[in-house]
Amino acid sequence: MDDGVLGVNDCRRRDILFVSSTVGVTMFLGGCLSWFDKGRGDGGDRFAKFTEYTTTEAVVKTDLAAVEKRMPGIKVTEAHWVGEQKETGRYDLPAPEPRYWFHLVATLRSDSVDALVKASTGTVDVLPGIQPDLRKYVPTQDAFVSVPQGKADEILDVKHVAQGDEKDWEGDVFNVEQLVVTSASNVMILIGRGIMR
Repeated sequence: MDDGVLGVNDCRRRDILFVSSTVGVTMFLGGCLSWFDKGRGDGGDRFAKFTEYTTTEAVVKTDLAAVEKRMPGIKVTEAHWVGEQKETGRYDLPAPEPRYWFHLVATLRSDSVDALVKASTGTVDVLPGIQPDLRKYVPTQDAFVSVPQGKADEILDVKHVAQGDEKDWEGDVFNVEQLVVTSASNVMILIGRGIMR
C-alpha cells in the first residue's frame, strides 16, 4: 500500500513480533529469577520446602542441653536449632497431647558421624526443609547422605530422652523424621517431632 495505511498482513506480522518478543522477555526474566533464587535459603533447589505452620517469629537457639536431652546416643559439639509447639491453624479441634517440631543443624564428633554414615542409604539431592533461618549454618559444598528413620532413632537413642520438668514446649517423647549427615564437615541436619506429656 502506498497511502501509508498498514495492510492486514503487516498488522499480523507486527502482532506476531510483539507476542514473540513478550514471550521471550518473560522466559528470560523467569530464568534469571529462578537462577537468582537458588541457594537463597527459602527453598531454591537445595532444600525442600519449609512446611511447618507457624504464627510466631522463629528464634534460633544454640544451647546443647535441648539437643543432648533428645539424642543422648551422639556427641554434639555445636548446635543451631529451632523448636516450636506445633500449630494446626485450627482452634476448634484441641489436640489430645501438645506436639512440637524440632529442626537442627549440628556439628558432631567424628565417631557419631561415622555411626550415622555407616547406616546411611546414599547421597541426597535435596536437603530436608528445615526452618529457613537455620540454612546459613549448612556447609554449601558438602555432599550429604540420608539415614533412615529407624536407624536414626536407634543411633541417636531417642527412646532414652531425658525426663525433665520444663514448663514450655519441651517434651519427653521424641522421634526423628528426617536426618542427613556429611562426613566432610561432621554436620548433621535433622527434622524431629515430639510430644509434651
